[in-house]
Amino acid sequence: MLIIHNTPKEKTIGLAEFDMPPFAMWYQYFLDNPTVRMRIGEEIHGRIKRLVLEKQKLISEIDSFKSFIHCDFRPANMLVDEHRKVFFVDWEAACTGHSFMRRANIYK
Repeated sequence: MLIIHNTPKEKTIGLAEFDMPPFAMWYQYFLDNPTVRMRIGEEIHGRIKRLVLEKQKLISEIDSFKSFIHCDFRPANMLVDEHRKVFFVDWEAACTGHSFMRRANIYK
């Protein structure tokens, strides 16, 4: 997996690139979700919000880390052979994007 996520964007010419919001916005999408807010409670909600604001500079640097990603990374798309080697399948959604992004619909 590290080889895939370390493939620089320049080597993925021709692949789709998602029009993703800045990584810092992902926290806001998470925190704006009423179900999330209810489940984590106001105290944790506030702590996350303060931490994100405090680390804004570091979080914004994440946007520079774009590479080749699977976009549908889940156990159903992994095969393990008798030697315990893991193979990733179902690559039709692959594209370039944030190295931290597991799924294309993370912010929907």
